[in-house]
Parts: sequence; structure tokens; C-alpha cells
Amino acid sequence: MLEALLIGAVILGLFAGGVLVARSPSFWIGLVTVMIQAALPIIAKRMDPEDEARWRKCMATGGRWDMQKKKCIYK
Repeated sequence: MLEALLIGAVILGLFAGGVLVARSPSFWIGLVTVMIQAALPIIAKRMDPEDEARWRKCMATGGRWDMQKKKCIYK
């Protein structure tokens, strides 16, 4: 019985600490900053130069570029 009360008190303390931290604007700013830095290599991934040249040629001629197949599709 005493163990259950102690575990409950620890869980309640962790919850209360989480609420106090989550109310702080600096916490959210830091969290967003870390998430953006982690996602930046995925978001800003560039094409290799050959594919980019073919993509630009496709766009200039009025086609639509298929990213999965890496080829130009004309309608």
C-alpha cells in the first residue's frame, strides 16, 4: 500500500513539474527550435545536379515533374 502511494506521489510530482515547464514560453521556443534543427536536413534536401537540370528543362517545356520516378510527364 505504501509503495502505491509513493509511486502515485512521484507520478503526481512529475506531472506537476511538466505542467510548470510547459507553461513557460521559453520551453516552447526551445522545443520548436530543436525540432526545426532536427528536421532541416530532411526539409532542405536538394536534388543532384543532373536531376535538377532535367527538372528545370521539364518545367521550361510545360511538363510536370514526377518526384518518385524522377522523370517529366507531359499531359
